[in-house]
Amino acid sequence: MSDFKTPLNGQSMQDGFEKVKLTEKQRLEELDKKLKEIVNRLKIIEQKNQDRD
Repeated sequence: MSDFKTPLNGQSMQDGFEKVKLTEKQRLEELDKKLKEIVNRLKIIEQKNQDRD
């Protein structure tokens, strides 16, 4: 099955693409949050390592 087919409920393909864009944006925002969390954890770990020296 292809995502490019027009949905059966009568909405246009453009509506489908708009929804895909929105979910893509949301996914990128989630990834961005996770990336910032990881960076913060790395900074904390780095700080602890410097404190040991």
